[in-house]
Amino acid sequence: MDEKRGEEEGRVQKAIIGIVLAAVMLTSVLVAMVPTLEGRPAIRQIGTNELAYANEVIITGVKPADFHPGETKEVVLTVRSTCGGARDVKLTFESTRNISVIGSAVAELDTLNPWSEKKVKIRVHVEEGTSAGIHSLPVICSWVEYCPFNLAVGYATKHRGPERLELNLNIIAEVSISTDKNEYSPGDTVTATIHLSNPTDKAQNMLFKWYFGIPDQNRWTRLEQTTINMSANYDQSFKIQIPVEDWGNESFCGCYVISLSNTTTKKVVSTASTTWVYIPSAECKSKTAAEIVKEIKNGFEGVKLPI
Repeated sequence: MDEKRGEEEGRVQKAIIGIVLAAVMLTSVLVAMVPTLEGRPAIRQIGTNELAYANEVIITGVKPADFHPGETKEVVLTVRSTCGGARDVKLTFESTRNISVIGSAVAELDTLNPWSEKKVKIRVHVEEGTSAGIHSLPVICSWVEYCPFNLAVGYATKHRGPERLELNLNIIAEVSISTDKNEYSPGDTVTATIHLSNPTDKAQNMLFKWYFGIPDQNRWTRLEQTTINMSANYDQSFKIQIPVEDWGNESFCGCYVISLSNTTTKKVVSTASTTWVYIPSAECKSKTAAEIVKEIKNGFEGVKLPI
């Protein structure tokens, strides 16, 4: 009886020793595979390529994005973090000659979780005289990138930025001009379409000017100047027909430029332009750019604007 009990206790001891040895071997393997954490801070500054995934902060929405020259409006931006998280996000808006931020030019966000977004409100002003088209407002962005806890590096973080983003606004002209064709020869008629608008809720007196020029020769002349009483939400288009005569025996690029100026402030509110090409016929005579510009101005004197 005692012999059996002794044999059984021996087997148990051997089993315990085997388990301990296996645990020691497993620990040795883990220590060899994983760098030691001794002395490592809980948060470590490391390169982006060491993070589990790189993170970006982007602007995905701008509402409203359409502005008229002279307008001031509140704009709501959608700021989004991609696959990684972001902390201490700082957006600095840099005003340009045509677009400026009214009030604080800095917006800060405490956190942006992975794939999350937050709204930022700013007040934007577009200067009178700003040309139509897409205009960008530079945004300088910086943030602290981080990823979830990792056994090898702890809470990995990296300071990002400054990086340049852009806030794009669509400037809608209060004036526009276009022609029905791109090329004209003697005997043709230039049909110019002019559009004028007053997007505000107040009537305004505007000074309308129309110029013709040959840019390559730096020759310009004013075709028309008149004051227009534009009522609130005024919106009108009209067509002007100009006969093409013998304007020389050499081809040239002609340019129409129109503008609206505030009669009170004297500031140019909006401008627009269009170009076309003159193709001479065989019968055309040689003329200088100054002669051509003078003839076009004289021929325009019989044209009346329906405004």
